Amino acid sequence: MQHSGTAKVWDYTANAPVNTDRNLYLFARNNAGTADNFTPGRCYGLKIEQVDSNGVWQLVRDFRPCIKDGIAGLYDDISKKIFYPAAGRLRAADKTSPAKFVEYVESDGSLYVDTGIVGKPGIKAKASFAWKEIGGDVCLLGSRKASNSDTRFMPFYSFQSRMDLQYGAWVNNYGGTYAAGTRYDAEASIFVASQTLTVNNGRKVNLTRTNEINTGLNMYIFANDIARAPQNYSKARLYGMKIVSCDADGANPLLVRDFKPCVATNGVAALYDKVSGTIFYPHGGLLATGGVERAVAATARWKGGAVTAEADLAVAANWECFDVNGNPVADTTPTAVTTVLVGQGSPLLALP
Repeated sequence: MQHSGTAKVWDYTANAPVNTDRNLYLFARNNAGTADNFTPGRCYGLKIEQVDSNGVWQLVRDFRPCIKDGIAGLYDDISKKIFYPAAGRLRAADKTSPAKFVEYVESDGSLYVDTGIVGKPGIKAKASFAWKEIGGDVCLLGSRKASNSDTRFMPFYSFQSRMDLQYGAWVNNYGGTYAAGTRYDAEASIFVASQTLTVNNGRKVNLTRTNEINTGLNMYIFANDIARAPQNYSKARLYGMKIVSCDADGANPLLVRDFKPCVATNGVAALYDKVSGTIFYPHGGLLATGGVERAVAATARWKGGAVTAEADLAVAANWECFDVNGNPVADTTPTAVTTVLVGQGSPLLALP
């Protein structure tokens, strides 16, 4: 058993296989069909793997907290079913409401954020970031199927301070160097037959590899997901990141992540994804924050008349904004109105 993917906290080898012939319970023990040893706790997600008849591990449960019709449960992405408690009710914590946005979050080199997006051809990513310390192997975004193998998928990577992108076999992609403490705007794309990295509007890496590397693993931010264990931790500041999923050749792009640095209502610094409406928390440590703080305009009421032009949506007088607690937001300048959703005949302000 490992904690946060790195620290082994328990290791036991059974003398013979044990088959209880009973289902596993969550938050309790299945003792001969009766629940006991109830445990209070929080579940942020749970995956269960099982060995099939060929001795291959298969993912059989992928639980994610959810709410349907006001009742909290666990949605299994494998069976596509919701599992509800057998007795009592679960209390769901609101993970979707940032208390405030911050200019950046900062990693100390001991943590990572799981993007939930698999590293495979058909990925474009944009990031605004600054390395705090560089010199060795550090990764801002990446995954790798196995160590010591040519299965690299690292859109934003640095080796010995170099501007780098790695795909498949190692290659010296020397295209300049990074300087610690300097903010960079980078864009990477990894498609079959085309892999590029652009930093501050200048192309640094241009590969044409035709092999298809599907790591089958989620890309991590501030580290590299190598065989489901974070490595190549980076000390860096992140001002924002977008991830676009495409076909392997780059066709049919779809924005799947739009991360904004924030502080959640529980006081923990994290990344808010505008696409899924979900807060992504760090694993292994706590993020620091800095820079300009910005209030959250969670909702807005349209006060104007008919929308005849897009410019109407940027007029502050047409909006009445509220924070996540329902309190009026004093700053209703046009810059606060960043994204508009049109539904039920009324424009609504999305989270900035």
